[in-house]
Formats: sequence, structure tokens, C-alpha cells
Amino acid sequence: SANHDKYCHFCQHVKVRASSMVACENMECCRRFCEHCLVTHLNEDLDRGTGDAWSVVNGKNMWLCPICRKRCCCSVAVCETPHRHCKAYRYRRRRAELTTKRKSVAAAASQKKADRRRRKRASERPLAALTA
Repeated sequence: SANHDKYCHFCQHVKVRASSMVACENMECCRRFCEHCLVTHLNEDLDRGTGDAWSVVNGKNMWLCPICRKRCCCSVAVCETPHRHCKAYRYRRRRAELTTKRKSVAAAASQKKADRRRRKRASERPLAALTA
């Protein structure tokens, strides 16, 4: 099996009791989730008999995480679902907002600098005309 992260993908906390964490059983995935986040934020049914995250492979019940099932918001570019987004999605969205803000501030500063240069050149022209 995969070497799983010790933090919950959703809240980034480490749970004291390992029994309150669920690890994805996809061999290519190393994510874990705490039961609280799965139930509270994604309304997951963790019951092996009724939950849609459980599938039977080679006679064994396997749990696939919301990311592998494309249910977690970090697996999509924009999430329109009304829920508390996972920390990875919130972080990515915040970085995009800061980048946009930085670009607009830089554009405004560049425009201000160009305006100052234009005014300075305009004010120097009449003096050059008078001295000629």
C-alpha cells in the first residue's frame, strides 16, 4: 500500500487516534482524511455497506478518497459547491487572488510613473522653447 500522509487533507490536522482517520486505498494515492471532515464538509457516508466511496475489489472492501472520486474541490479548477473547501483549494484560490492584486497594483504604479514622466516632459518643453 501507499505511504500515507499523516495529516488530514481537508483540515491539515494530525488526529491523536488513528482510528478517526481514513486512508485512501488507491495504490497511487497517499492521502488521508479525518472522519469529522468527511462527514461535516462533504457529507460522506463512511459505512462500508451503504457508502458510495466503498467498492469491492478482489473480494475486499476498498475506500477511495474524494480526490480519487473527483469529489474534492482541489481536483477542479473552480468549485461552485456550497461547502467549506479543503485547505489546498483555499490556499490555491488565495494565491490566485494575491497574484491578481499584485498585478493590478503594479499596473497602477506603472501608469502613475508614466503619467509623471509625461507631465515632466510637458513642463520642460516650454522652457526649451523660451531658451532657443
